[in-house]
Amino acid sequence: MQIYTENKTGKILGLNALRFLGALSVIFLHLGSMNWFEARGLSEYHPLFSGKTGVYLFYVISGFLITALAVDEIRKTERFDFKKFFARRALRLFPLYYLAIACIGLLHILGLTSVDPISWIYALTYSYNFVPLDAYNGLLGSFHTLGTEEQFYMAYGLLLCLIFSGIAPQRYLPAKYISLAVILIMCVTANQTLRPYFANFEVTHFVRRWSFFAMDPIGIGCLAALFYKSKWVESFVKTVKNRETILVATHLSLCAIFLWAYIGYAFHGSVTLLSIGFSCLLLDLSLFRQTLTARVLENRVFAYLGTISYGLYVWQAVINGTGSNARWIESPYISTALVFIVSVVSYELYEKRFLELKKNYRPERTEPSEKGLPSLTQPQPKPVSTAI
Repeated sequence: MQIYTENKTGKILGLNALRFLGALSVIFLHLGSMNWFEARGLSEYHPLFSGKTGVYLFYVISGFLITALAVDEIRKTERFDFKKFFARRALRLFPLYYLAIACIGLLHILGLTSVDPISWIYALTYSYNFVPLDAYNGLLGSFHTLGTEEQFYMAYGLLLCLIFSGIAPQRYLPAKYISLAVILIMCVTANQTLRPYFANFEVTHFVRRWSFFAMDPIGIGCLAALFYKSKWVESFVKTVKNRETILVATHLSLCAIFLWAYIGYAFHGSVTLLSIGFSCLLLDLSLFRQTLTARVLENRVFAYLGTISYGLYVWQAVINGTGSNARWIESPYISTALVFIVSVVSYELYEKRFLELKKNYRPERTEPSEKGLPSLTQPQPKPVSTAI
């Protein structure tokens, strides 16, 4: 078994397939997957396939990738450029999102849906996770997850910019990484403690969707990436790269933790536990990029469907809505087929144009001075300039 030894994020095999499976679970949820499981007396197993589970997977993947790439950027430039970060996020998310909003506006004009004026404000400002219940619209409903992500990343990007502002000497970087990890841990562990103080809003809002109360999976994904990029893992990889027994044991352990957390979620409902399980899966795919699981997940069909997964998620909201009451096409088969067709067309003819522009906002490389994140327990060596 081979372990990935490069000191950069690179392409992680199987990630696109996971994105597709997450989007597919949301599509099935809005088509009535819960009713299907209940009709067969299998409702306790529905969380294993639920769209909510798929959203948590999206969150963990997103947090993991954004943080891993941010660390790569800091290694290259010794700083974090928030303007370029925001530009990359905007080019990926905004064009399709606002096109979808425009399509829902057209459906509203045609009388195929009805959107409360207040609802438009929340939708246009990427804050549909805060929409009041009496202004909620079924075609806009899925956008609450996009609001949560965007709000988290604006705050997270500013935090990274604050911590890693200016060119930092190597001796300060360990403290900066530790500070970031501590802040993330504090947010992940504290947000549910605060929720009872907002109990009065439960009657009028989806409080559980508010970004601070929904961010746990994203934060755990960020922490997993910090761990993956740490000197702990870097030293481990160097030490065991030729020790087959340890590599196999590590691979099987990460897979076992994932399965235990995933199955346990169905019976205990712990989002934190599930997020840790998904993080272990991402760590396994990042460390062992040539396993059978990775190669199976990386087949061409899954890889492409994962590439258009953002479109699948957005267009299933516009076309299928959050349930039969919101759907403006009577047949779920026709509407779902249309979701896939529109997703392919929008990606090939529309989204790609904006994705090409992202290359203009990649971090510029400077002489690196730091290779891995620090161990939180071992003393740090004196500053030495090292190459990536």
